[in-house]
Formats: sequence, C-alpha cells, structure tokens
Amino acid sequence: MNVKLVKLPQRLIVASHTFESVSDANMNSMGSIVGPFDQALGKTLKGVVAWALRNGEKAALQREA
Repeated sequence: MNVKLVKLPQRLIVASHTFESVSDANMNSMGSIVGPFDQALGKTLKGVVAWALRNGEKAALQREA
C-alpha cells in the first residue's frame, strides 16, 4: 500500500511511504484466506497510522519554524 501525506490546500506531498505485510493461508480457499488477509491488512494499517502521525507532526513543526 502506497500512502502520501498531502498538505492542503496546496496539494503538496510532504511525505510518501510504501507499506507491505504478508500472512500465509493454510489452504487455497476463500475461508482460509480471509483471516490471514485481515491480519496482514491490520498490520499494514497500523503501520500507516503510526507513520502518518509521526510525519504529520514533523510537517507541522517545519511549518512553524
């Protein structure tokens, strides 16, 4: 998942990062895939939120300086 932190209204990209997480499924069936997919997505989104908070704060501090 590629995410960008954008300063509005200028639409200036202040940070960008790619996140990836892998989780293996036991079998090749929808029921076996849903759980690992949910787990990998959860890890990825947790990383996105932490990254956005850190980089958003950095961008705000740079504006004030």
